[in-house]
Amino acid sequence: MFFNTVFAGLKVLTYWETYLASLEFLAISMIPLFISGLFMSKFKKAEGPIGCLSLLILPLALSGAVIVMILSLSPIIFGFGEEAFWRFPLIIISMFPWSFFKLLFIMIVSCFLFATIPIVGKMPSMHFILIGCISLAYALETTLRFHSLGVIINNVPDVVQKDIIYFPGFLFSAFLLIIGGLFSWLGMIASSVVVAWIEERWNTGGVADLVITPIVAIFGFIPVFMYGAWLGAQVTG
Repeated sequence: MFFNTVFAGLKVLTYWETYLASLEFLAISMIPLFISGLFMSKFKKAEGPIGCLSLLILPLALSGAVIVMILSLSPIIFGFGEEAFWRFPLIIISMFPWSFFKLLFIMIVSCFLFATIPIVGKMPSMHFILIGCISLAYALETTLRFHSLGVIINNVPDVVQKDIIYFPGFLFSAFLLIIGGLFSWLGMIASSVVVAWIEERWNTGGVADLVITPIVAIFGFIPVFMYGAWLGAQVTG
């Protein structure tokens, strides 16, 4: 089962919806950053208050972007279907708004607590794994709740409601952390090399960063996809 979930997690990279969702993730997470930068450039006297406000808004935007991406791709990640469910985040917000905002709060608090862990807590890739896995656990619980109510979401298999184990064993968790750090490191190296090559040949004026960044971001989510495949295997297996 271990190697099956690894391959299933990597298979998520073969779907074009994954890369479209990465663009969605970047748009949601980066727009508040651009807006705060614009306000700070136009209202220099208010740089302090705007900066403090951005420290609160940016984590919310990042967490929200991860949730939207994971919910949209959840049928593919869990192995329930081969199509993303783009309306899933909107359905969750409209039907369970309090649950959605509670999830945001839990993710932000978890990231602050996780940041206190030496070495590992200082790595941004580990934060992506943490909030991605929390989002997947929430997505599976919500999907099964919908299914029990007769709402069929993207070919969710007909299974009897069962107890799902959300916390993997120590070895699997350690493997996810190692893979997360490795792919994050490789992604940064690959992106810097590719961007430098593109700029040297065509001098795109920074446009190359916009092309490469979504792909690099996806590789940072590979451990999250593996965790999702492990969760989905408990339902379908």
